[in-house]
Amino acid sequence: MKNFIHPFALFLCIGCMCSCSKDDDGSEAPIEIPADQKLLGSVEGSGALNFDASFEYNPDKTVDHLNIASAFLFDFSYISDRIASIELAAGGELRKYAFAYSAEGRVTSYSMDEVLIPVDYDPIDNAYHYLDQYDREVTISLTSEGDIRQYSIMDNVSGDRESAVLDYDENGKGSMANANAISLHLGIVLGSPDAVFYIYPFTKRPVRYLSTSDVFSVVFENVYDGQDFVISTSMVVNGEEASNGGTSAFNYIALE
Repeated sequence: MKNFIHPFALFLCIGCMCSCSKDDDGSEAPIEIPADQKLLGSVEGSGALNFDASFEYNPDKTVDHLNIASAFLFDFSYISDRIASIELAAGGELRKYAFAYSAEGRVTSYSMDEVLIPVDYDPIDNAYHYLDQYDREVTISLTSEGDIRQYSIMDNVSGDRESAVLDYDENGKGSMANANAISLHLGIVLGSPDAVFYIYPFTKRPVRYLSTSDVFSVVFENVYDGQDFVISTSMVVNGEEASNGGTSAFNYIALE
């Protein structure tokens, strides 16, 4: 198995990731969290796969633990505010990924167990390039805030190419606006452009459009609170409303 991502399962997951609805029970509104303290606590959903995600943080607002639908469990460790390693539990497997950096904080290599993968950085495109352990040429380009802008893989064995492109709402605040950027590292760990379907809720800016090389496109219709944070999103997939309807809901917390 080359990675943990299975496209068919992803397609089903998308329907669930946009199926959450929140009932208005008329109860008193909670006290608003100050904008500079707001952190994503969970993303809630319902439907065939009962999608949900939850976060735990360190005191400095860096991500400590991420649980995606009890299918992907990520544990983060840090050195000097940089992600030093990620342990991923998925499908009954446990893998550890370690990251090395330049003095400027750019990823220069990562390792999966005992396999070391050198990583090159292109400052013009703000992009990372590497040849992974499966002889695939990987390019992950980022926005200035560290969100994935484009993720592409060229398989040198089969000749197949996969890619995903994302566009963001620069006027809104994403769920990770006050936390550390994790998109690049999650993209490396999950090892597929399809990873964007799992990590699109965890960005500095809200995603408004996503497309893939297999003619799959998603338009996100985002709703924001009074502090411009995304609080819910619905999807239009290939020009049609997602089959399960509803929305994904973002629930925010503040560290105690």
